[in-house]
Amino acid sequence: MCHKLCQCLIALAEPVAYKNQIRSLLTATPTMSDDIPTPVAKPADPAPDARVYVCHPEGWTAVVKQTSERLYCYQKNPGEDYFHLIVAGEIYLVFGDEKYCLMCALRRGDATQERLYWQHRRKGPLPTE
Repeated sequence: MCHKLCQCLIALAEPVAYKNQIRSLLTATPTMSDDIPTPVAKPADPAPDARVYVCHPEGWTAVVKQTSERLYCYQKNPGEDYFHLIVAGEIYLVFGDEKYCLMCALRRGDATQERLYWQHRRKGPLPTE
């Protein structure tokens, strides 16, 4: 549409000098000083929210495993008949003597990724030591 408009302007310009000026403007290579908007790169998608909340925080502690000592999660993964290791650098939750990896704590309902968990607290007794 812009190209057709420019052709119409050239045709309407009576003197040849104006036609040549308009043609030169249309065929000129834009420079940085021209007021031509440059495309802006889209910002990267924000990282997903990876926060974990403990539903009933009383008595729970979050720990980062620092050693290479064998430490097992107190919950078995579905379909497995053994307890899995908590590895060095992994964040896990402790309640009394029980230690749970974050995935098992999420699966058990002790933790959640729902930011507004306090509005939808689960019914039932709190864990006891």
